[in-house]
Amino acid sequence: MALGFFSALVLAARRAPEEGLDSGKVWDLGIVMALAGIVGAKLGMFLSERQYYLDHPLEMLSLSTLQSAGVWYFGLAGGAIACVLMARRYRYSFGKVADVFSPGVSFGLGMGRLGCFSAGCCWGKATGFPWAVTFTEPYSHQVVGVPLGVPLHPAQLYEFVLDMALFWYLGRLARRKSYDGQVFSVYLFLYAIGRFLI
Repeated sequence: MALGFFSALVLAARRAPEEGLDSGKVWDLGIVMALAGIVGAKLGMFLSERQYYLDHPLEMLSLSTLQSAGVWYFGLAGGAIACVLMARRYRYSFGKVADVFSPGVSFGLGMGRLGCFSAGCCWGKATGFPWAVTFTEPYSHQVVGVPLGVPLHPAQLYEFVLDMALFWYLGRLARRKSYDGQVFSVYLFLYAIGRFLI
């Protein structure tokens, strides 16, 4: 996850001058957006599993909870809210800032999905396909609940491929976009379709 955040920041800072944005301010924006994204993702996790956390409130501070990335869409919402506020502070267009970050966010999320695969979380349905993966590590089952000894779709790797394809496409689109916010809009649309299909 840390590699994903750092990659997204580096890529956005490199693209910033192409959009007439200051790279230093983009770093600041990215750090605030990343922190807001983490808070949003954790909040989403607590809300989606609220009964569990109401029954076990100390689990909010457990190592497995703190290591979990949380709920992606809530993290995206948290980052977007921070982006709106910080862009206004720097007198930047939200669409322009969102366009600068979108390819890097896709790349960073792909890196995060490799982490999901390594940890065993976010697994797919059982399958008989030859590329199915079978998790055997009891600690992974204990921490994230992945079924052990069951051939599963490597949904994390499917999303990695989706994220890398989006990174490539969004980078190309950014050079010929028609309006500020187009790259971000296309990212949201295509990612949602890809995620739904996965």
